[in-house]
Amino acid sequence: MRKSLDYYFDQKLADITLGQKIIYWLALHLGGGSLRILYRVKFINTEIVKNMPKGEACIVAGNHSSYVDPCLVIRGLHPTRIRFIGKESLFTHKVIGRFLAYIGIYPVYKKQGDRSVIKRSVRNLRNGEHIGIFPEGTRVKERDKEKVESYGGVALIAKMADVKIVPVGIQGAIDISPDGSKRMHFPKITLRFGEPVYWRDYEHLGKRDIFEAVTDEVMRRAWALEAGEEPEILPPPTVEEYEAIKAQRAAERASQEQPDEQTGDSGEGAL
Repeated sequence: MRKSLDYYFDQKLADITLGQKIIYWLALHLGGGSLRILYRVKFINTEIVKNMPKGEACIVAGNHSSYVDPCLVIRGLHPTRIRFIGKESLFTHKVIGRFLAYIGIYPVYKKQGDRSVIKRSVRNLRNGEHIGIFPEGTRVKERDKEKVESYGGVALIAKMADVKIVPVGIQGAIDISPDGSKRMHFPKITLRFGEPVYWRDYEHLGKRDIFEAVTDEVMRRAWALEAGEEPEILPPPTVEEYEAIKAQRAAERASQEQPDEQTGDSGEGAL
């Protein structure tokens, strides 16, 4: 009897079959290898993940602007295996969905409020398997990162599994299909991995703020790495400092939501 996709979503990487290994090898070397040549990909500091002690897992999280992002992370970390979380729509096609499941990718279901993907991710991390997550939740073409919301699920999973989060900045992928362009481009792409962020360093902020603060720091480092910079390793904010940060953000959001004083136009529905 043919196994369900859920079987492969929950399968340990150590238990994959020979057929799955062959499919993964072909995807890695033919697909990933072709992408590396087409985009002249360069990988920097992959040893941060590759040199982790045996049995110790981490989450790799970063900016996301192109469909090639997870493929290149998987290729860059080889022979270290990493599983990625993909959006539910990728699994609606029977062939593509089964292929993704075979190579260790599993979905996040919006209707289930992310509960299943959180449990599955925590279990995989506790089994010593690295997980790849894009906190922005989707491919982001917006170059102004201040306007992009990142979701705190990555920090929640890290806390539940007690693992570190390694930021990755993917530079150049946004130019594969720049805004307004109908044809594909082949820019040079660089992936830079940075020093990990550990949720316990932010534990003093309390349950309400820890997830947002950890995610903020991961993405701050990822965006710096994307820009080709070495992110400054800042000490975690104090409770007072983080309260000030939240107050500033609330004020900025309020100012953006205020209608134009001269026209009375809130900006909604503007072309």
